[in-house]
Formats: sequence, C-alpha cells, structure tokens
Amino acid sequence: MQSRSVIEQAKGILMARHGYDADEAFKSLSKMSQDSNRKLRDVAQTIIDSRRPSRGVADSANVAPASVKQATPAPPDRGASPG
Repeated sequence: MQSRSVIEQAKGILMARHGYDADEAFKSLSKMSQDSNRKLRDVAQTIIDSRRPSRGVADSANVAPASVKQATPAPPDRGASPG
C-alpha cells in the first residue's frame, strides 16, 4: 500500500507542474517507467525526491537532480486537432 501513496504523490506533482489530469499524470509515470526500465514506484519516488530540499542548500527546492530532469516527461498527446 505504500507504493500507491508514493505513486499518488508523484501524480500530484506532475499534475501541478504540467497541468495534467490524473490519467495523464499516471500515463506519464508509466511511460517514464517503461522508457527507463525502472519500477513505477521508483520513478515516482525520484519525482517526489526532486521536490524535497536537500540539506545545506538554501534554494534547492527549485533545482531538480539531473536524473529527474532527464526523467521529466513530455506532455502526453492530448489529441490536438489539425488546424
């Protein structure tokens, strides 16, 4: 059950960062998991950890670790119609 909590927290972060709805955030997490060949829970934990300030760094909340920057998903295809 702890994995579910971690995944839900990461979904919330992605929703806030990118304006995703819950389904888009989960799809994004799933894609990151598949693309990096890592467990979904581990990808979610990395996203959560990117939101926590590191010790001794005054403004680290605005700086994500390199591994998270690489794992930040592109927005899912929202079915944009040709215009």
